[in-house]
Amino acid sequence: MVDENVAPNPDANADALVSGGPYDPRQSNAIVRYFRGFGYLFRGWGFVFGKHPSLIKYCLFPLLINLLVFVGAAVALYFFYGDLVALIWAKPESWFSRIFWYIFYIFIFIAVMLLSYIAFFVVQAILSAPFNDILSERVEQLHAGQEPPPFSWSVMFAGLGRTILHELAKISIYLAVMIPLLALNIVVPVIGPMLFLFGGFYMTALFFGYDFMDFSMARRRWPFNKKWRLLKQNRALGLGLGSALAFALMIPVLGLLCLPMAAVGGTLLFCDLDKAGAFIEIDQRMVPPGPQEQAAPAAPGEPPGPPPASPPGPTPPG
Repeated sequence: MVDENVAPNPDANADALVSGGPYDPRQSNAIVRYFRGFGYLFRGWGFVFGKHPSLIKYCLFPLLINLLVFVGAAVALYFFYGDLVALIWAKPESWFSRIFWYIFYIFIFIAVMLLSYIAFFVVQAILSAPFNDILSERVEQLHAGQEPPPFSWSVMFAGLGRTILHELAKISIYLAVMIPLLALNIVVPVIGPMLFLFGGFYMTALFFGYDFMDFSMARRRWPFNKKWRLLKQNRALGLGLGSALAFALMIPVLGLLCLPMAAVGGTLLFCDLDKAGAFIEIDQRMVPPGPQEQAAPAAPGEPPGPPPASPPGPTPPG
């Protein structure tokens, strides 16, 4: 298995290209893997618009949903944010009290923006999931050359409870990290904002990588611990894909256009990992060893352990 702490063979992919073997995106060091994952967002654009323009129609519905959710959230924030702050603390008349009110105003604004950011992706992920799933299924079929587990409304609704539990677990992990970072951002000058900026970007990119590979994992009904193990063992690749999307989302409109392309890129990455045998290795790690596998042989230079006890024989006559 390719571990994040062990540098794989850098020539493996070149050998694969010569021999016609599968391409393994896990090869090389963590920095190369990060930028390789970063490039999967652009591979998504190329796959749709360059190789398979018939997929464009599958991108239109999730794109429309993303635009509607984004516009709705922006309008609600614009019209109701002042009322929300006034509901908690009305603007005081005294100039001295206003100093603390403005500090409070900024604090609430940061908190509301963070919550709105999370809510936007949760809502758009739920609403656009069926369409992105169909898009991902079609990409997997074209790229892997085999039929993936087909999309089914009955299967989707049957697994809705599992999906909600996985989303709640993911959001809980995200908030468990982001809330302390937000507190440091407010309380500790200089260092706190830096930790909040870099830590927040890291967590956002990591979970973006998870989200856009999750369509293929969910179709296979993977448990959450297996999904998390895949993300952990391929952290640099997931961070790269998520970072590309996080940077794109900083650009108005373009970021929303990139969301369906991230679903394509995440599916391509998942398929490449599958072809390289990454999932077999994960399954082997998750299966507990049998009784014979648990008995480790003696180390070189050490005497073997005592032989197994022989069954008792007949008692000699007295």
